[in-house]
Amino acid sequence: MTLGIDTPDRRGRTGLDQHGRGLVGNPRIQIREVEVLSCDWYVLRKTTFDYQHSDGHWSRQHRETYDRGDGATILLYSARHRTVLLTRQFRLPAYVNGHPDGMLLETAAGLLDGDSPEDAIRREAAEETGHHVGQARHVFDVYMSPGSVTEPLHAQLERGHQLCVSESRTKLPGETP
Repeated sequence: MTLGIDTPDRRGRTGLDQHGRGLVGNPRIQIREVEVLSCDWYVLRKTTFDYQHSDGHWSRQHRETYDRGDGATILLYSARHRTVLLTRQFRLPAYVNGHPDGMLLETAAGLLDGDSPEDAIRREAAEETGHHVGQARHVFDVYMSPGSVTEPLHAQLERGHQLCVSESRTKLPGETP
């Protein structure tokens, strides 16, 4: 019995080694093997596939992919205040990669966790900023790091006049009053 394959992992998932098998959208790609390397909170897989190059020859390739699930983000914009509302969050990967304190400025964002992108951004905006999203508009979808991360990010925009903006916000390093 293997966690995430035939036994539920800690998030209740099974069949994690089947991801990508059976795809037929690109005849120049043939998935040969999917190996689950880790399935703690997210899933790290090693996929072996055959790739047909533009000159017709085939080569066997291997890639690791990190599956976090789908995400959503929203840019909270107040036309009246001519400002955006961002959040500051600690990000371990940025910190261990040289960021001075790992605290990054971000738009409110999070994983869908089974919700629609619209419901997810409402949940995340309230949790991260205290702002309750009014009318949001889908702007675009983007893959954040498509060479290795499977996460598509659904971007939304809220342009409203009810956005609460604190006049006593923390100044950024190097920012003048």
